[in-house]
Amino acid sequence: MPARSAPAPKYCLHKPSGRAYVRIRGKVVYVGDYGSADSKQEYGRLVAELAVQPTAALPTARASDLTVVDEVKRKHELQQVAAEKQRLVQRIVPANGPVTSKVRAGFPSRPVITAVPS
Repeated sequence: MPARSAPAPKYCLHKPSGRAYVRIRGKVVYVGDYGSADSKQEYGRLVAELAVQPTAALPTARASDLTVVDEVKRKHELQQVAAEKQRLVQRIVPANGPVTSKVRAGFPSRPVITAVPS
């Protein structure tokens, strides 16, 4: 009876960064943006490489991998999106909106009046 082969590593999503990764022998290897054709191609390459040489060294960083500049650009874009969301929220709810009562800490059913309408 032939020896059982190990299952192929899973293609996973790293939620905080939106990148795809593969765990090979306990080490995380990022393969690109999750769902992109490039990341799926890199995943296929890694799985094929593991099938041919299961004990080979872990893959090293390649020139096509994300660089520090790419990460800075990505973070800047995320900050731009967050700032735009904040501007939209400020348009809808003014900073000093019409709040007349607040909930006391520990007693959510008993509001405390902070300003009396005149």
